[in-house]
Amino acid sequence: NEGLVSPSCTRPGCEIAECNSAISGILGMKSSAVSIFKIGYRIAVMTPRDTTLALIETYYQRFNAGGDRTSFLELLTDDVEHPVNQGGIECGKAAFRQFLQRMDRCYRERIVDVVVMVSTDGLHAAAEFTVEGAYLQTDDGLPPARGQPYRLPAGAFFHLRGGQVARVAVHYNLAEWMRQVGGSAV
Repeated sequence: NEGLVSPSCTRPGCEIAECNSAISGILGMKSSAVSIFKIGYRIAVMTPRDTTLALIETYYQRFNAGGDRTSFLELLTDDVEHPVNQGGIECGKAAFRQFLQRMDRCYRERIVDVVVMVSTDGLHAAAEFTVEGAYLQTDDGLPPARGQPYRLPAGAFFHLRGGQVARVAVHYNLAEWMRQVGGSAV
């Protein structure tokens, strides 16, 4: 939450810690469960749920932006766990970077129609979305790529730690993807 905290609020002489404590008391929450930051001349109160919702929305915005994946990878813990759909579990930011490089080489994807659900404590989130993509280069163990378009419903499950994604598991119907690209596993 540190990145969202403004050093002072809009009231003269008011420090964020004072506002944090006062608003927490009004909401009946622990002070650590509320983040306050300045937006123009308004003070916004963000619960852990709100903070996680903003993080997951940012995750998909940065994924869709493509290009340099550095800002995307900043959203992940160094030891991020990534169970790959229909595959094994990859651990660590370096492994996730390699996964993104392969994805960017073999596929052009855009995530649309995103609906995010977050637990009250902000530690877990789920997203339902549609993947719009094109299969650009043949991926290991999959049919030949010829630029085939595809559109798939998918879901993702997140575990958060320290304001970052510590685990993300994406699930989609591989058989439906294979049908859309016109092939079967090699």
